[in-house]
Amino acid sequence: MNGRASIACRIRLDTRLEDCRLVDETPPGRGFGAAALAASVHFRFRPPTRDGRPVEGREITVGVEFGP
Repeated sequence: MNGRASIACRIRLDTRLEDCRLVDETPPGRGFGAAALAASVHFRFRPPTRDGRPVEGREITVGVEFGP
């Protein structure tokens, strides 16, 4: 079965994500949201910079596609 989930998270200075929460999943109630949240521990994003220095806590939305 194919599905999709969107999660919103904050980027930490060490490139990991924190405070992730489910925004949307399709189809609903099939566990794709929970799977995306579980997978988020493996995601890495460079934090944005301000005046050349990394800034912690920027929120991003990540879409995760599931399928064959």
